[in-house]
Amino acid sequence: MRILMIILVAALVGGAVGGALGYVEVRSESNEIGALTEEEVALQADAGQKFPRVKVDEPHHNFGRMERGREKSHKFVIRNIGDAPLTLTVGQTSCKCTLSEVESGAIPPGESTHVKIEWSAKADQGPFRQTATIHTNDPQQPDVEL
Repeated sequence: MRILMIILVAALVGGAVGGALGYVEVRSESNEIGALTEEEVALQADAGQKFPRVKVDEPHHNFGRMERGREKSHKFVIRNIGDAPLTLTVGQTSCKCTLSEVESGAIPPGESTHVKIEWSAKADQGPFRQTATIHTNDPQQPDVEL
């Protein structure tokens, strides 16, 4: 009976770890779809084409401990390090608890803007990990996940 319990627990833990790894791999691959490679961008840049480049110094923020019903917000700085205007549009969020707000839709080269994320704690138990996606016209990074 004890061996059967050990086998059952091992199977459950293995399934959970495998599922989590698969989820992370799929999420990582989905961010690469439609993006140009460094080589493709270099070839087009040599042909005189200019590109925006998105840069987020700190794409993660820890809201810390929160009581249910409380709200906190954080502004992420998004910079255009390219040589063409960068456009941003609000994408999807991982739940109704997050909201992304883009301060300006087009960012000139060398300039920056803010994206505001609000988190409202709806449950007592955590920890929680929520995301908001911002779509860009950067050919190497069409989506930014905050």
